[in-house]
Amino acid sequence: MSKEEDKRPADKPASIPPMSKIEWERRREVGAQVRAAVENVLTKGGVVSATQLGKWEPDGTEYFFRVIRRRIGKEMSETKAAAAVTPPKSAKARVGNAKAKHATKRGEASKAATATLPVSTDRDWTDQQRNRWSTRTRAFVHGLSVAAVLFAGAVAFTRLWSGLAPFIQQQIQNWR
Repeated sequence: MSKEEDKRPADKPASIPPMSKIEWERRREVGAQVRAAVENVLTKGGVVSATQLGKWEPDGTEYFFRVIRRRIGKEMSETKAAAAVTPPKSAKARVGNAKAKHATKRGEASKAATATLPVSTDRDWTDQQRNRWSTRTRAFVHGLSVAAVLFAGAVAFTRLWSGLAPFIQQQIQNWR
């Protein structure tokens, strides 16, 4: 037996850390997972699943998008700075190819603007997931609604049967 087991008898309840410490550990772990996911998305082209965003809850999801925006902005500013450092060509070469270069720059800019992130950016995604019924509940409600319609039809049919029966018999007789 270890010394710690000697100090804690089995009849005493285990100590539970305060809620603030539990919440702090949760936030720290979510932060570590978010940073790893951002690194995966930006370096390997990975995708963050909807279930992972759901696990992080709204505050973790917001933190993920803040971190990814910040990293993308940082990388964009680095690429702009690297592009600004390249030496300009001579004036003669610039005049001849100005139209072609301008058209390619526009095309590249539009492609960059229309590029989509590999994650869902709906702000109310968590609200949509929270308000969804389970498949079992939806099936039960649909079954109840069909049963109610059938019951109402049966009631209406039995009410009208006393008048419908002679009418149907008359139509059958006239049909022959």
